[in-house]
Amino acid sequence: LNSLRIVESGLLISLPGAKAQPLHADTAQQPNEARVLKVQIATQAITRAMGPIEIVPGSADAPPTTAEAAKPLPVPMALGAVLVYDTRLWHRGGANRSRRKRPVFYLGLLDEGQRRLPPAGLPYTIEPDEIGCFVLSDGGGGVTPKPTKAAAKLGRCAFDTGL
Repeated sequence: LNSLRIVESGLLISLPGAKAQPLHADTAQQPNEARVLKVQIATQAITRAMGPIEIVPGSADAPPTTAEAAKPLPVPMALGAVLVYDTRLWHRGGANRSRRKRPVFYLGLLDEGQRRLPPAGLPYTIEPDEIGCFVLSDGGGGVTPKPTKAAAKLGRCAFDTGL
């Protein structure tokens, strides 16, 4: 992975008593679509009682054929732990049986090295004018403003970043 374009960011909060989500994949990738990675960062320790993310290993390449075939594994996380997964991976937020909120910060990262289209239905969660304006680089520069050609053509990314 050479550079990853930030296409989503947000904070998910599961309240005490929240039910488990249905198993799902965030994207259903087609051959001409780029890969998107989801990064979740635990903003506090997440115990099994808090309903951590549950993943179905191997399901990004071979989705489960039935709910019974899916065997989700809970992934409790320590404070500051980072989980990275392909958005095609089947997963869900578990039931929060604790008395505490479960906040998780997340980023969606588009793999630019593939030079393909973003997956259909990708839920961009950053300002529309900022889609495609920031990149994570392996050149040691961290997060930098660097518009894609498509974003620049649309007149995006013309803001003062102070960088």
